[in-house]
Amino acid sequence: MNEVWNPHERRDGPLLIRAEAAADGGQVLALDGELDIQNAETLAAEIARTEVADGGGLTIDLRELAFIDSTGIALLVSVFRRFNADGNRLHLVPSRSEAVRRVMELTGLDRTLPFAEQHRPAERPE
Repeated sequence: MNEVWNPHERRDGPLLIRAEAAADGGQVLALDGELDIQNAETLAAEIARTEVADGGGLTIDLRELAFIDSTGIALLVSVFRRFNADGNRLHLVPSRSEAVRRVMELTGLDRTLPFAEQHRPAERPE
């Protein structure tokens, strides 16, 4: 019998986290709003409780994220390091927000973190 998995949402101030199952057995956490020092622990707890099936991975969808501070950046880097150490797959979908994309560019994380190829921002001419 197939188990029905219902997506859920969790809000902490200006951050909304939507969780859903991915087709590959992994999980997707879609972030909407602002990730900062006030709510980074909520996202960390959500990531910690996310179960990833063998062969699956975790996708953190930042498309609707409008703001990220240094605490949010540190959390993403920490998750990336942990997933690499555990042999799990982590994918990030970049934000549509110019402010968030600029932070990723300035920190070099747009080239370091595992952004999904089909969602990578186009190279900008120099």
